[in-house]
Amino acid sequence: MKRIIDGLVYDTDKAELLAEYYYSHKGDFNYIKEKLYKTSNGRYFLYGEGGPKTEYFENVGNSSYSGGNTIIPLTKEGVLDWVERREIDDKKILKELSEVLDEA
Repeated sequence: MKRIIDGLVYDTDKAELLAEYYYSHKGDFNYIKEKLYKTSNGRYFLYGEGGPKTEYFENVGNSSYSGGNTIIPLTKEGVLDWVERREIDDKKILKELSEVLDEA
């Protein structure tokens, strides 16, 4: 998927995949698939898709909703927030976040 946001091109085919989160399956209204990427310029973004009962829903008219998808640019702090919310525990992502993480 490719999107232009604030004059910047975010392309899932060209960016490095850092982490993934899945919940349920496509037939479920609560289905979520999220993938965290890093561009060659060091920018982070999230590709997200989900069912009609998720934050990725699309209004298709007549009070009806469908699943949808989007790209969301993230700061390093936004990446950390996503990692915490989705309980991602991966060496690659921990290395990416090393400058904003502290030991307990």
